Amino acid sequence: MPKNVTFDRTEIIGKVTDLFWRKGYHGTSMQDLVNATGLNRSSLYNSFGDKFSLFLESLKFYQEREQTLAFANLFKEKSVYAAIRSFFYALIDSIESDQDHKGCYLINCTAELSATDEKVQKFLIDNQLMLRHTFAELIRTGQDNGEISVQKGADDLALYLFSSLQGLRLTGMLTDSRKELNSVVDQIMMALE
Repeated sequence: MPKNVTFDRTEIIGKVTDLFWRKGYHGTSMQDLVNATGLNRSSLYNSFGDKFSLFLESLKFYQEREQTLAFANLFKEKSVYAAIRSFFYALIDSIESDQDHKGCYLINCTAELSATDEKVQKFLIDNQLMLRHTFAELIRTGQDNGEISVQKGADDLALYLFSSLQGLRLTGMLTDSRKELNSVVDQIMMALE
């Protein structure tokens, strides 16, 4: 009779996510995964499938965790303009707490695999579309109540905010200056006025 392996799946995926985030998909070996999780190879394969399946699960885990934090900031303010500003300031807080300058796992993944793997590319495009849709809905609300300019379309502004989010995350990997990052957010917010 096979031995039942008991472990906390969420804890294991968290460890795997941290490892892939630090080393990238190609830089992570199965032995690295064994070492990080404390599980043997057969347990990893039986529980999660191959390395790529584990990687995809780690992307979903990271996405859900980050969306929970991001959306908490987007929807805590009564003012749409203030909500978007709070979202970007919370992003700067996240950048400041990233002592290893790892950046955003999804952006790192975009650079490493989006051009070479269709499943990863689809995941990243779906993530982008979801964020853009959320931004666009907020912007439309802000335009309806007069907080955000109607001179630009909501979808165009949503794409701008998504691009700004990615650019801010990348810039944050190269600077420790809160003042500089706040200046970027000021420019982002000016585009909504």
